[in-house]
Amino acid sequence: MKELEYPFDAEKIISKKKSIKRKLLENSSKTFIEKKIAVLGGETTENIKLILEIFLLNYGIKPYFYESEYNQYYEDGMFPNPALEEFVPDLVYVYTCIRNITDFPLLSDNTEETGRKLDAVYNKFYGLWEHLYETYKCPVIQNNFEYPFFRLMGNKEASDIHGRVNFVTMLNCCFYNYAQTHDNFYICDVNYISASYGLDKWSDPYYWYMYKYAVAVPAIPYLAYNVANIIKSVYGKNKKAFNLWF
Repeated sequence: MKELEYPFDAEKIISKKKSIKRKLLENSSKTFIEKKIAVLGGETTENIKLILEIFLLNYGIKPYFYESEYNQYYEDGMFPNPALEEFVPDLVYVYTCIRNITDFPLLSDNTEETGRKLDAVYNKFYGLWEHLYETYKCPVIQNNFEYPFFRLMGNKEASDIHGRVNFVTMLNCCFYNYAQTHDNFYICDVNYISASYGLDKWSDPYYWYMYKYAVAVPAIPYLAYNVANIIKSVYGKNKKAFNLWF
């Protein structure tokens, strides 16, 4: 569908999402594959799920969703969960953001303490990913982290061990190392998407305090588009083209 081809009108997609979905489902020429997708969220995910659905339908994937309660991504994924076990997901999307990091370095912390805090955050996610693999045996998509929308230390945020920008950079690298050594684990590069969109707009506090969305609602189609592209590639829906030279 032309409306869903990049570059797209994000606000139009949001306002017309119901009619777009209806048109996609009425397209009798498209054969859908059906997939069960669990969205485990560290924030509100309702509109993320709805917009992701229409991008997937456009790719010929008809999704059925399990959606965690608000900020229950860890509890739903890590502990016994009869509802999710009965759902039997084909894919799990862990949607977390910088607001889910609750223990940043303090100025009083030494190198050892900042390292301990980094290890604690990473090990929490590592344990979650391993448990998801063991329990559901399906691909996992994990957001990396966007940068904070303020810098108390200015430019030193990037290089000082106490800086949140430095902490996020190191944590993202831990995620990348895991991805490089584990099949069926995929990073949704929120760090890049938010920078491309504009971090100030992406992290507009209005949407957090009003709706508990860490990503501004107008930016959701850009996020959903990227997640849909990962899912499309996982299930072989990428289109191939031949470039022939004569």
